[in-house]
Amino acid sequence: MSMQLEEEMNGINVAPLVDVCLVLLLVFMVTSSHFAKQLMPVAVPAAVTSQSESQENITISMSPKEGFALNEVPLAKAALATELKRLIKKTGIKYVLIRADERMPHGDVDEILTMSKRAGAGRIAFATVPKG
Repeated sequence: MSMQLEEEMNGINVAPLVDVCLVLLLVFMVTSSHFAKQLMPVAVPAAVTSQSESQENITISMSPKEGFALNEVPLAKAALATELKRLIKKTGIKYVLIRADERMPHGDVDEILTMSKRAGAGRIAFATVPKG
């Protein structure tokens, strides 16, 4: 009878491992929405525009409440020019998309436009929503 109690295990019981993996999967699924990259809230103006092609770009966001952001990383207005030059040089992307809130003063938008040209942007576009 002692021989039956000392039987060798021929395999690993994977049921507890599967249970733990499913719980981890559930936790990651629930918390993943908190880590998603959110765009800075900007009320872009409505305009009649042609469809733009999907192209890799560097995004500058401007909001009267949120301030300024470069590729959704908040920055001070003074640091924007330096960081834009560095990013254009690092990535080689020369297409800049400006997401300016419609409540931003035109002088600020013009300043960012001029700064983008000086930083080496080859093409500059403004984000808008379709009119009508």
